[in-house]
Formats: sequence, C-alpha cells, structure tokens
Amino acid sequence: MYRLFALLIGLLPLAGPLAHAQMNATIVFDGGRYIGPGDKVSYTAWWGLRGYSQAFAQPGTGIAIRIVRDSDSTETDIVILSDGNLDVAAADSFCSATTCKVRTIYDQTAGGACSGSCDLVQATAGNRPLLVLTGGGGSGTRPYLQCGPSQGGCELASVGTYTADASNLLSISYVGLRVGAGAATNRLVGNQAANAIGVIGGVPDVWGVSGVGNSAGTDDAWHATNGTITDVAFDTINNTDGSETSGTGTVNNTAGVWKVMDMIGTAATLRFGEAGFQDDANWSAASRTSLCHNQRLYWGIAGTC
Repeated sequence: MYRLFALLIGLLPLAGPLAHAQMNATIVFDGGRYIGPGDKVSYTAWWGLRGYSQAFAQPGTGIAIRIVRDSDSTETDIVILSDGNLDVAAADSFCSATTCKVRTIYDQTAGGACSGSCDLVQATAGNRPLLVLTGGGGSGTRPYLQCGPSQGGCELASVGTYTADASNLLSISYVGLRVGAGAATNRLVGNQAANAIGVIGGVPDVWGVSGVGNSAGTDDAWHATNGTITDVAFDTINNTDGSETSGTGTVNNTAGVWKVMDMIGTAATLRFGEAGFQDDANWSAASRTSLCHNQRLYWGIAGTC
C-alpha cells in the first residue's frame, strides 16, 4: 500500500518553488539541450552573445562575433558552445592582458535577408564596442558589448541594406541596458528611426518601439524588450520585461542598414546582449510572452512575463 501511495504521489504535478524552478529551466533548457530565442519565434536576422537556436548551438562551432585585440590588432572569431553560451574561455585567453573590441556580430540566421549581408560590422577601430566577458544581464554573469560616451560614437551596422515589407508588419527585440539619457536619434536596434527599439532622446527611464515612448525601462538596469510595429488593428505593442503597452507608429519601407547601439553624439552608455527582427510578421501575445520568458531567464532579468 505504501508503494502504491508513493507511486501515485509521484504522478501528481509539482507545486510551489520546485515546480516553478523546473518550469523555468525548461524555458532555456529542454532535456539538457539549450533553447534559444529562435526556437520561440522566427527571425529574419538575429545577432547575439548566445546561441540563436538549439540547432545553431548544438555543433559548438557556430560563429557569433569577430574580435580584435587592442595590443596588436590581431583578429579572431568566437563561437557559440553547444550549451548555447559564448565561448568566454577562448575569448579570455585571446584577450589576456589586454582588451578586445568587436569588429563583427554575425547574423546567426544566415538568412541573407539584407542586400549583401546582415552581419553587423564596425570598420573604425575607435568606434568598436568593448567586449566585456562577465557582469552582464541581471544575473551579472553574462558577457556583453559596451559603448561609452568617451568613444564619440559607437555602433555596428549591417553590410547590406534592408527594406521592410510594404505590408507594414515588423516584429523586433533587444536585450540590453542604457546608462544616461540618449539623443533623439538613439537606436538600440533598427534600420530606420521608425523601425526600431530606441530610447527617447533626453528622457531618462523611457524606452520605446517605433520611436514612441510607450514603455518604461529604468536606466541602469537590464531589460528584455520585444514588440511589433503595424498599422493593422493597432500601431505598436511593446513588451518590456513582461509589461505590455501600446502606442502609435508605422513601418518605414525605405531601405536602410540595420544598426545596434547607434549612439553617435550621445552621452549615454549602452550595453548589448542580443537583438533581432522578423519582417512581415506580427508576433502574437503568446509569442511575445514566450520570447520574454526565454530572454529574461537566460539574462537573469527581473520581471514577470
């Protein structure tokens, strides 16, 4: 009888903190295998310091970034390991006793959506973001890229241009942090001021989709932001750390290069973890929530999706 009772108890669903921890674990790992943002939603292009998807991460050979050593300008590529993490040990060994900056962030979708390439590059050494190997995310354990005001401008831009689809549907996401108010042209990620997640110029603690201040995002804190831009049914929906707001905006169908950390002429410091977009797509509420869960839990960001 005791054995039967124990067996029946074992079949009951878990409750409380243990169940919550196990549920959270399956959002980023499933059966020990990594789950990336590309396993939650499809992207036209995506860049980041972790694996885009389980398929990208599994071989342990997918290239994420190209870094340059300050001491002798030697360059090397850094891959994503099979657990979905950036190969921090390889980067640390390469950058030993000096600093490294990022020349290229590769589009891990390899979709070829841009005219040329959606890889993001910065040819000017002084404007390249710094690679920081720890301290990123709300957990303080993840690698990240940083651009500071002393650089007089810092951004990475796609090799090719991209024209958003005329259907006026665009979904977009970004994980990062801002310290200090930015300028009106500030884009965390985007190919036009309208097609962007940005920080509202000169206004602290306000992030927005499509250049609209429709979401509060406290400075000096990491945020996971995703949303849609459309003039079909509504204009913009923005999900920041699980809190959703709506605003106004429309997709700009003019060709432009995609940029991350576009902060030329600002006094802000920006930190970058990942970003991407899907054209001609309106992520559903369920997709936005699922992506929010995945991003928050990987990067250790506060909030409730």
